[in-house]
Amino acid sequence: MKTPIILILSSLIFSGCAGTIKQMEEDGARRTQEQSDAAERLRLSRQNGDTVTCLNKISCEKALILTNAFIQKNSDMRMQFSDSTTVSPFPINTATNNQYGYISMSAIKTPDAGETVKIKLVATCQKMNIECDKKLASIYDSFKPFVESKL
Repeated sequence: MKTPIILILSSLIFSGCAGTIKQMEEDGARRTQEQSDAAERLRLSRQNGDTVTCLNKISCEKALILTNAFIQKNSDMRMQFSDSTTVSPFPINTATNNQYGYISMSAIKTPDAGETVKIKLVATCQKMNIECDKKLASIYDSFKPFVESKL
């Protein structure tokens, strides 16, 4: 009599474990897909929204000031350096990010043909994960429209 009860109980236990394993596999696959989707969105956001081009000295000065304001508003790290008169690789830079999930930013000012200048936003997150990818994509999506709408 004990054998059928043991068989029934062990069957129930193993079927419960199988369900748990299957659920874990499905959760892992879903997380992997979410990570892939977030990374792709970030890649597209960087590709489409990380650079502003200004055509003359006055608009470039204004674009750099707007970039500075954007970085101050959207970075989790404090502003470390900002100089709108220097043509250096990093005229705007926040403190280096050393905290999990915090966003730090810099802008790269690159002279182009004539008086044209390109300002490229660089945003980083110390430990890349889905949440960081989403934050960074949102920042890149809003940078170019923010600056261009005010030029």
